[in-house]
Amino acid sequence: MDSSKDSLSGSKITNTSDLRSYYNPLTFNADYDVRYIPKEGIIDKNGLPLVSKLKSLTNLVKQQENKRLSPNTNDLNWWIKFKNENSDSQLNEEIRSLGTSGSLNIMNGKYYEGMRRPYLSDFFDLKKLSRLMNAFGIKFIKVYVKHLLIQPFVISKTFLQIHDFENDDGNSDGVEIHINPDVNNNIIVTPPEADQPVYFKERGNAEEAEQINTDSAELHRSEEPETGSTVFVEGGTYYHKVYKIHPTSSNTTNVIKSIYKVEGIFGVVRSNNTTFIYNFFNGTLEAWINGFLSPFLNIPDPNYVDVALSNNIVSSIILALSSTIITGLILLPLELVNMKFIITKLRHIHFHRSMKVHIKNLNFKDFFMNLLINPKNLKLLIFQALNRLNTAIYHKSLLQTVLLRNVFEIDKFNDYKRYETGNFIIKFIQLLVKVPLDNLYKREQVNYLVDVHRSEEHCPLPIRNKNDLVIVPYREIPLVSYFTDYENFKGLWKGYKMELLGVGCGYLERLLDTDRELTIEEKF
Repeated sequence: MDSSKDSLSGSKITNTSDLRSYYNPLTFNADYDVRYIPKEGIIDKNGLPLVSKLKSLTNLVKQQENKRLSPNTNDLNWWIKFKNENSDSQLNEEIRSLGTSGSLNIMNGKYYEGMRRPYLSDFFDLKKLSRLMNAFGIKFIKVYVKHLLIQPFVISKTFLQIHDFENDDGNSDGVEIHINPDVNNNIIVTPPEADQPVYFKERGNAEEAEQINTDSAELHRSEEPETGSTVFVEGGTYYHKVYKIHPTSSNTTNVIKSIYKVEGIFGVVRSNNTTFIYNFFNGTLEAWINGFLSPFLNIPDPNYVDVALSNNIVSSIILALSSTIITGLILLPLELVNMKFIITKLRHIHFHRSMKVHIKNLNFKDFFMNLLINPKNLKLLIFQALNRLNTAIYHKSLLQTVLLRNVFEIDKFNDYKRYETGNFIIKFIQLLVKVPLDNLYKREQVNYLVDVHRSEEHCPLPIRNKNDLVIVPYREIPLVSYFTDYENFKGLWKGYKMELLGVGCGYLERLLDTDRELTIEEKF
């Protein structure tokens, strides 16, 4: 038995020495700032333990060594003397006695006698509060200005996806007549054509009707709307021009120019505040869900730790995808309000252009119940879920984590350029799915807003007057027609140039990033 034990122990020693023959725990030094020595703890370069640098322990040791050391002795000398004069067992006994006395002091309430108690003023330090508010204000301005700068491109891309350029009838402008029924109870209005004057007819008096007819025609000709201002007619009746955007081609620059021509600079950055608020709530709610559920799954928060570094990649991916679907479903009303503000005019509209009014007047219970019960709305929910899943996979690099790290064993820490090249190729392939899904989802949003029968009667979201639109929406097309008709299929790729430009610029920016932190292999 003894020989077998010796042989086993010998084999263990041999295996250890074969693996790390250079290693001796008492003398090994890898030139770090600190190192571990058995029975002594973590020691710095001067041979002092880190615990000796704690103020409370240093004072206690100094009090114990006061009789044996002179007052002018430095820290290094008194620690060497203290270590030589006290054995390990004696030192452990003293530490244990200190811990016991400390616990008794805590129980007796004497532990906090020397500590300063916090006051209410400590929680309202003006300097700290001003620094916090200053940092928050700078961050808010940066994010808001970023949204403001990219909003014209977001608007033009959305118009490319949902505006029917081929519909010649819908793209023509018209004239809309407004009558005050309290004043004009005896006037009959004949709706004008786009190129004809406005006619008014009054019962019982042909001469007055002819005079009103002539006046209104002159006003209509004088207002050939270069300005688009409202024209008031006698008796409280007025009319105005119904504008649509008229891009000369499906090009981003031409779309922006057409919007600017119709509604000016504010039309180019339309719905910027609503987009900013929606993105804020979207990021905040998704981060809260991830932070709340990740401790229960025993995984790091996907919002702050890369999924590739998770201890359970599958759970992290499932949590990231689930949180984005739940967030999208909760914020769907706000997303529809944002789309409504994008596709409608800034003036001459039949509703109050306010996000606060829309959300206040919306019955959320009826809205979500109608979404689940009405069969037409199931397509909206399916497209939203698919679009958000694809967007999460695209922006959070979930596919890159599985393919590059686990399959090809390419990591951004050991081979940065190969990883970014693989990331670019995967994102380029993902655009083949992302662009059509984004087009289908945006068009389904517009179909929901213009169809008043797909929502409740008192729901504020639908656009009940088609003259409020500044675009011509696509007709509702069956999903099969997108794959059987070439023209419909080609329309699913609108906006791909901006997506491809963003992927390419991001790839070049990461390759030219010279300030990226370099990773150095650690010694062991």
